[in-house]
Amino acid sequence: MNNTKQTSTDSLPYWKFFANKWTSGNIQAHDMETQGIFINICARAWQDGGYVEHNNDKLARLLRVDKQVLASAIQLLLDDDLLVESCADGLSSKFILLQLDQRSTLSDKRSKAGRKGGKAKQLNKASKSQASAKQRASIKEVEPEAEPKLKIEYPPTVPTGTGKAKSFKQWTKEDFQESIIKANHDGIINKAECINFRDYWIEPSASGRMKFSLQKTWDTRLRIHNAIKMVYSKQRIETKQAANGSDYVVQTTQEDG
Repeated sequence: MNNTKQTSTDSLPYWKFFANKWTSGNIQAHDMETQGIFINICARAWQDGGYVEHNNDKLARLLRVDKQVLASAIQLLLDDDLLVESCADGLSSKFILLQLDQRSTLSDKRSKAGRKGGKAKQLNKASKSQASAKQRASIKEVEPEAEPKLKIEYPPTVPTGTGKAKSFKQWTKEDFQESIIKANHDGIINKAECINFRDYWIEPSASGRMKFSLQKTWDTRLRIHNAIKMVYSKQRIETKQAANGSDYVVQTTQEDG
């Protein structure tokens, strides 16, 4: 699992904590030991950029708690939807992931605004230079109008069928497969990654329900983006590096021959 810390946690070493939500939330149904395990997992997930590795041996040592007690507490927190798992066996909570996503979105907006401002200054400078040249040459030119921006509308990521869309908690495996196809309409993940994503989320729980249906909310497109960020990006880099290494070995062997 990728434990590289994101820039957001480096620039903001704390998250928003709402006392009223804590004291009135589902976490209060658990004992103090489970609450302590929960908040420590959240802290380490924030520090690690979204997820902490779900390794009970390692976590038990870090949190100084009995391994069986830790495993039982984590399962209770997962069942109550207080903790969530990633495709790569990572642990986090929805409010940690939401705040990181909000900070990432804000950072992107500021970056785009900065680039837009810099481009406007360059265009303004170029425009003044062109105006001076036109005055000297007494040539009037009409600048082309900017092309209108196109609004991109993505198709829905839930199966619609012929009637009203079903709740994701009522989806069959076929419905879930259909939602992946629609969410991946632009091919952001390849066929193997689609299969991996599908197999992970349709894994049945102890109660027989598929893993995705146990989530409080669901957006297939957003989950695919999270999987790319947390799992597939690293796998793609490793695959490329392995391929480059194989090419080097083949080339060296041919040269030695």
